[in-house]
Amino acid sequence: MKATRKTDLFIRMIPVLAAVGLLAVCMVLPVLAQSWHVTDTYGLFTEQEMDALENACTAFEESTGIQTAILSIDAMEAGGSRDQDSIRYIEAYADSLPQDDFVGLLINMDTRYYYIDVRGDQALRIYTDSRQEELGDAVVSQLASGNYAAAGRVFLDGAARQYTYAVEHNSYGTIREEKGGFRAEILGAAGVLSALVSAIVTAVRARRHQNRMEAADANRYIVPGTIDMYKNRNVFVSQYVTRVPIIEEKSGGGGGGFTTTHTSGGGHSHSGHGGHF
Repeated sequence: MKATRKTDLFIRMIPVLAAVGLLAVCMVLPVLAQSWHVTDTYGLFTEQEMDALENACTAFEESTGIQTAILSIDAMEAGGSRDQDSIRYIEAYADSLPQDDFVGLLINMDTRYYYIDVRGDQALRIYTDSRQEELGDAVVSQLASGNYAAAGRVFLDGAARQYTYAVEHNSYGTIREEKGGFRAEILGAAGVLSALVSAIVTAVRARRHQNRMEAADANRYIVPGTIDMYKNRNVFVSQYVTRVPIIEEKSGGGGGGFTTTHTSGGGHSHSGHGGHF
């Protein structure tokens, strides 16, 4: 009898439990939707600004294939008040994402420090040191004025503009995309063909030298005692000059140049630019 009562009670509780679970899901889903790309621990953004930044992040990812995020944190969440703590925080965030390429903005209001993190082979070739500096200049001017949502917008707009310029003008090194540069297999085939041609030419020249014979009768053209070699000198008949271009770091949105990288705690290559505001 007791077992039957417990079973009846459990059956009656099923609709209640289902309703509670559905309510919990409905409460969590909007939060997940808002914080998928934008994390606002410090409360810098209004709800409308969060939605706008989230939509901008989604549009950026869809157009570039590079993941992004905008994170506002405090020193406690960063794990300390040093700048390096903030850097480690966003690097760990990027390393936890499923894809390699990432460019994101972190704002630590406790230390008034911002940092732009770049991760992944393609992103590192696009967002060079000079382009990171350009993004940082645009961001810090908004942060210093207290326009935090605007800082996020200029970051995303600038990153999208730099991506478009790099792809259209091929102003980066070799990347994984097939467009805008030589494919690796084409370069490999050209190298094999060059080696084959060089081998054939060398073989032909070597064979010609094998057919040479000493002209023994040449001695009759030389009068004994008329040749006295007392001086020799080297005459250079060919000159080869190898020129190596010196690549200068360019400023501005169109600049290519170098990307200075380091290894994060997760073992991935990162680059970044930051400062105080």
